Amino acid sequence: PFIVGRLHTRLHTHINLMKAGKIFSKSLSEPLLDPAAPQGATRRRGLQLTRGAHEFLLVSAGLGLGWLAAVCQDIPHARSVAVFAAAVLAALLARQRWSRRAIAPSHPLARLADAPSRELVFSLNGRERRLVDPPPSLTLAEWLRSEGLTGTKIGCAEGGCGACTVIAVGPDGHPRAINACLRLLCGCDGLALTTVEGLGSQGAGYSQVMKAIAEGQGSQCGFCTPGWVTAMSALLGGAAARGAAHLTAKEIEESLDGNLCRCTGYRPILQAFKRAFAHDDSAGITDLETCAPCHDVATGKPCGRRCDAALQASSLSNGEADRRAAARRECDRALRLVSPTAAVAARARAPVSLRYEDEGSGLSYSRPTSLEGLVELLRREPAALLHCGNTGMGVGKYYTPRGPTAGGLPPQANAALVDVSGVPELAAAPAFHPASGELSAGAAQTLEALRSALAAAAEAPLSDGRGGGPPWASEQRGGAAAPAAAALARHLGRVATTQVRAVGSWAGNLALAAAHPALPSDVAVLLVGVGASLTVIDRTGLRRGGGGGGLRTVSVSEYLSCGPRSAASLLIVALRLPLASAGGRAGSLAACFADKVSSRHANSHALLNCCLALRTGKGGAVAAVGGAFGGLVSSGTWAIPLSAASRLVGAAPSDEAAMRGFIAELVQQAAKAVESDAGSASDIGHLAPHEYRLSLVASFAYKLLLSAQGSPLPPRLASAVAGSLAAAADRPVSCGTQSIGVSDASLAPVSLPLPKLTSLLQASGEALYSSDEPSVAGELCGAFVLAPDGSAGASFCGADWSATLASPGVVDVVSAADFPNPAANATAAADSNCYPFYLHPVGSPLPCVGAPVAVVLADSLPHARRGAQLAVLRLSHSAGLLKQAHPPPPPTSRRSPPDAARVAAAFEQLRSSGFARRNGLRLERLQEETRKAKAAGGGGGGGGGGGGAAA
Repeated sequence: PFIVGRLHTRLHTHINLMKAGKIFSKSLSEPLLDPAAPQGATRRRGLQLTRGAHEFLLVSAGLGLGWLAAVCQDIPHARSVAVFAAAVLAALLARQRWSRRAIAPSHPLARLADAPSRELVFSLNGRERRLVDPPPSLTLAEWLRSEGLTGTKIGCAEGGCGACTVIAVGPDGHPRAINACLRLLCGCDGLALTTVEGLGSQGAGYSQVMKAIAEGQGSQCGFCTPGWVTAMSALLGGAAARGAAHLTAKEIEESLDGNLCRCTGYRPILQAFKRAFAHDDSAGITDLETCAPCHDVATGKPCGRRCDAALQASSLSNGEADRRAAARRECDRALRLVSPTAAVAARARAPVSLRYEDEGSGLSYSRPTSLEGLVELLRREPAALLHCGNTGMGVGKYYTPRGPTAGGLPPQANAALVDVSGVPELAAAPAFHPASGELSAGAAQTLEALRSALAAAAEAPLSDGRGGGPPWASEQRGGAAAPAAAALARHLGRVATTQVRAVGSWAGNLALAAAHPALPSDVAVLLVGVGASLTVIDRTGLRRGGGGGGLRTVSVSEYLSCGPRSAASLLIVALRLPLASAGGRAGSLAACFADKVSSRHANSHALLNCCLALRTGKGGAVAAVGGAFGGLVSSGTWAIPLSAASRLVGAAPSDEAAMRGFIAELVQQAAKAVESDAGSASDIGHLAPHEYRLSLVASFAYKLLLSAQGSPLPPRLASAVAGSLAAAADRPVSCGTQSIGVSDASLAPVSLPLPKLTSLLQASGEALYSSDEPSVAGELCGAFVLAPDGSAGASFCGADWSATLASPGVVDVVSAADFPNPAANATAAADSNCYPFYLHPVGSPLPCVGAPVAVVLADSLPHARRGAQLAVLRLSHSAGLLKQAHPPPPPTSRRSPPDAARVAAAFEQLRSSGFARRNGLRLERLQEETRKAKAAGGGGGGGGGGGGAAA
């Protein structure tokens, strides 16, 4: 049993013993070694046996020889052990010779050598974990919480709030903050994962990051606090990994765009982190009360406060040296805590192919490690869903209400998932080629990797260091080798969040834009605007079993023009991005302008975005102008028409008449496109008024022309092309002050700003919320079935639950008909002032989109949500029902105050249950104030004070 168990743990392929025996017996009749392969040949001429396969076959042969010696020849027990040991030794010695020879590709053992592993290997909080056949539909956040690590919260479940943030270290050894709610557990092979529990705790000691956010009053309800802690710790560990001497306040603010807080506010959180870890933050050496603005905002004169003197007196002797040293130690500590184990690091450097299957649900997960393996996999499973970081799941749910990722969930049944991140050709690192002025990148490269490469290319000098330069340098304006790179890098910094950009691939975003043209993808607009091209493989030939699969080149515009057909038929391999030369067009790049207008500076769909490029020829005349707009029409990107570009070609960029003609023609053609799109089924006019978007078209075009002016612009025009405050890179570091008055210093610590006692527990993830309670046996989870878009004012006529009940894990559907007392369902109006029913019965009007009509019960929350998405509601629209669906609003938006008897009963219950005395006194005082306010306001019906006290 020991030998068998040892072999089981060492085998990476976990081959079934009987299946391996058949292969082994068949291999005896065929030549094993490839005669054409020389000594030391590798996979170039054949397939190499893995170490686990060698040990399995050869030690099994030794085991068989020992068994024959002991049983067939009746050798004494002691001698049989010796014979067995000799046989094992001989087999292991033979393995050393076998490992230097290549296995013939046609040999049956080649299947055994190249079989994918069914084992998932990663480390979690410093401990190595190995799982066999993990469920393909399970996310990392769900698995962590099932393991009791409830500090990883699930908030939005789409990568927007950051409550699920964990730290991941990959092959490069750099810690990154990622969203556990989007990451599939199957996609964690070779990663070193660290949750907030692995950074510090009450028993092991709190980290400096936890102490900083607690002492800085940065935690109120505390639900989001663990996500802030892990995001900041990842930033500190990343600084140590790249050898940075310190962090700046700007770096801290820009790296925390993926975390939201709905109650505390961002000032105390950011200020707490900057005080503790920013090298250039001087506010850390003085009290909040002395940090008022140094100058009067109206007159500009010094305010007379002590802040000027305090800032001038700030020096290393004021504790600054200790603060910087502590920040440096925390960086090193964070890197040490998140570092992978030796086995996981080796697994990350040499990834193996993976295959996990769940026969019950029909799900499979595969990770090939070669382009040939990926092509062969797609030939066998033509409908496979490709992904890299799986971040598109958070966006795709808004465009595929009944697709495989409906509801923002991984596929729950009958789907094949293929992870392309392990294919070397797709994982090729971004590289700038000065000779051609192009940047290349593999399809599996992340958005952050592409942004960093563009930022580096923007700083590359025009000269090659020997007095020369690329062939197009003589026509290039400015001193940068890639003038378009800065605009593209700045724009990519506004795409999604830090956590999403760290793992989401640019090709995945582009494929999502092709599958859903109404998505105003910033990546698609940028690539179309500069004329980028793609290397692709046609998957249709693979489906037919023909000779398809050859590489070919298409432009990004061609790829997007095919719409959903491109995403389904073309596999993106690599990108060629022209940053300086014309990329096959006439002239050299003179100006590139990229920008977007959105509701928020980051992680927000654009109301309108653009990437525009202007090229000039000899003499400075305009040779070509092109680009694309996104968010203008629902059919995808909208390119500048030739009729508008012709108004500018041949003229000088400063020709005012040509500029006016170009903008007027551009707006006119855009208006025609918007008008034709207004009647389409996917009209996006609800995102922003058409007139507003057309005004942005004119504004963006004008800014492109201003950017192309050779001479410095006058101040009144220079501001038009200055950095937009919408981009984090262009905004100044935020600042704020807080003044807390102390009425009587002799009562200290009463009335002093002290951290609450539970803030450290919240920061370490040890504070438990209702959703953190452990599950009980037989527990069911519920998900509401909600009224879909366009249902406001419609009558609910029933539903088809067949697909819901057939969905995996679904147990039952609860509707209004299941209420034992139907009158109880109608009490929702008095209780919530939102809906007339808890669950709207058949025949009732639906007051709004999102009105609940049923609850799906399942064995897990993802199964319940998936079942709710599969429900088919039958609606009926009529004018009469439309009027009934919008009753007059209630006289007040506040809930009616409870009667005195209920208040008194609740108060007595709290008192009798042993509640803390100070809380009891506080309740008693609030109750007394409420009575007084009602009496002063005439029974609570008039005065504003009474209404406020009652509320």
